[in-house]
Amino acid sequence: AAWGGRGPEVRFFSFAGTLAAKAYMSDRECEGWIGLMFQHEAGAEPSIVSVHVRMSDPTAAQQGAAIGVLGTNLIYLLSNTTDPYAVATYLQDGLDVGRLEVDYMSFEGPGFPEGSYDPRLLAARMVQFQLTPCVMLEPDDSGAYQQVVPNDALYKTPVIVQRSRFLPVT
Repeated sequence: AAWGGRGPEVRFFSFAGTLAAKAYMSDRECEGWIGLMFQHEAGAEPSIVSVHVRMSDPTAAQQGAAIGVLGTNLIYLLSNTTDPYAVATYLQDGLDVGRLEVDYMSFEGPGFPEGSYDPRLLAARMVQFQLTPCVMLEPDDSGAYQQVVPNDALYKTPVIVQRSRFLPVT
């Protein structure tokens, strides 16, 4: 068999990305999506992690290298833990600050049971560990907050920005 005949103890994963990297003589925004579908334990239903990333390196080759490190980190982290806070903490290991901005992370499936993490605290962790300078949260139908991609949430929407402090994080 393709998996070496290991049978029931094998865990599978699938990694995918769709990115708009730097093009010659173009000033478009360099961004994209990375996703990982994986089994947190052998035989389990798949869980999905989705990440929206912005790239700031000046060349497509440098952006590709940075995405490669990010993808390797994501696969390694999720093969060893299903703690979203740990994933956010170590996702950019081996990358200089500012090369990539991860402004959205989504964790779904049996590897991340309902209530196993708070999206507000995950957003705070993403800012704390410099994955992004800010994260946008929106209430869903149940009133719980979920992360949203700012480009999508604010597209063609008038915005008023008010500076404030939120102590403690609530």
